[in-house]
This record gives sequence, structure tokens and C-alpha cells, in this order.
Amino acid sequence: MVIVSQQRDLKRIQGEIARGVGLTLEGDDLWSSGDMLRSRLMDQNSCILIILDDVWKALELEKLGIPSGSSHKHQCKVTFTTRFQSVCEEMKAHKIMEVGTLYEEEAWILFRQKVGNSVDNPSLLGIVKEVAKGCKGLPLAIITVAGALKKHKTKRSWNCALEQ
Repeated sequence: MVIVSQQRDLKRIQGEIARGVGLTLEGDDLWSSGDMLRSRLMDQNSCILIILDDVWKALELEKLGIPSGSSHKHQCKVTFTTRFQSVCEEMKAHKIMEVGTLYEEEAWILFRQKVGNSVDNPSLLGIVKEVAKGCKGLPLAIITVAGALKKHKTKRSWNCALEQ
């Protein structure tokens, strides 16, 4: 999973994907690095899901080294999140699924389910609820944040999460 954001840095995105599949890219040329990454992603012996989160402008997947299109017989799939329908269209998304935000109570229920026992500690309950509210009802944010904090039992770690 790579967070793209507004200040997209193609070399960083490419590097994070490469590291995620155990590949070290050499050199500064985006295209040659993309060729190395593409070879690794098209390996028939692996199933890879690439999640590009918070895409603001269309990305050239081929330039990055991410195989796209249905003509390839590879096990690499790409999912991306964006706030803009136009990005989906420009990137020729096969399936578009609109996900709205959850109501506060629904968000809290989902967060509680994903975070587990931490909500049972009365001394943490207030800060846990604040972290949940910080996810602003976004399901992917709730699942990601709650999953990351599932094993954290100290108020300090929850305060750090709230600040971030």
C-alpha cells in the first residue's frame, strides 16, 4: 500500500512498491526502474495486490512499472482510492465503487470491531473514541487505523495516534 497524495512523487511511489515486493531499484531513470518492477510484478509465481491510496491525479501505471490491462496473464492487481471520478475515468478503472462516509455510530461500531480489546479499558475509552472520530467516518481509514492500533494498550501510544 502506497499513499500517493497531492504531492505525488513517482520515484517514491515506485520505490515503495518495489520494496514491498522485495526488489531494490538502482538508478534514477523512472522507465528502466519501471521495467525492473514490471518484470517482478508479472512473475507467474506470485499474487500481488497494489493499493494506491489518495490518488489526486491520474497516474501512468505503465511508466511506474505496474502492468495494466486485461491482456496480461499476471497475478498483479491494482486498487486505488480517489475522491475524483475523473481520475477513475482517466486511469480506465475496470470497476468503480463509490464508498461514502459512515454515520458516527456506524463508524464507532466498525472501529470497535477492528480495534478489539482496547475499548474494554475504561482509562483508554476517551482517547480511543477521539482517534475513531479522527477517521471522519472513512471506512478505509477506520479499518487501517484500528488495525494498526489493535495491540496498543498504553495511553501514550493512543495519544501519538491521535496527534498523527
